[in-house]
Amino acid sequence: MKSFSIYRSIRQKALLYGLPLERFAILMSSVILSLLVVIFSFGFMAVVFCFFWNTALYFSLLRLKTFRSGMLTGKGIAFISCKQLGLGKYAN
Repeated sequence: MKSFSIYRSIRQKALLYGLPLERFAILMSSVILSLLVVIFSFGFMAVVFCFFWNTALYFSLLRLKTFRSGMLTGKGIAFISCKQLGLGKYAN
């Protein structure tokens, strides 16, 4: 009988083509924009430029994955409270 292992890394970030979701969205925006450029420019050099641009962007975004940005490495909220922080109290 076949046994399956338990998937324990469910809390890690989702990756598409090896990129986090935000960087994948940047890549797809670039691909859509380059498709529009290719459609409306009618030039072979535009096709070649867009291909190399998207390839370079993909590899640079992969390279950025190894570095941590300063904004993301800072500590987040230490605790979450539902306490209302009003200055006054309600009058009866």
